[in-house]
Amino acid sequence: MKDYIAVDWGSTQLRGWLIRNGQCVERSSCRWVLPA
Repeated sequence: MKDYIAVDWGSTQLRGWLIRNGQCVERSSCRWVLPA
């Protein structure tokens, strides 16, 4: 399964999570939705 970035749009600071196989494996701040 491909990795992808999930973005939390409901926050004042844009936050993103690297999702792998349906699970959050990494957090990073200020990330847009990008192919990973």
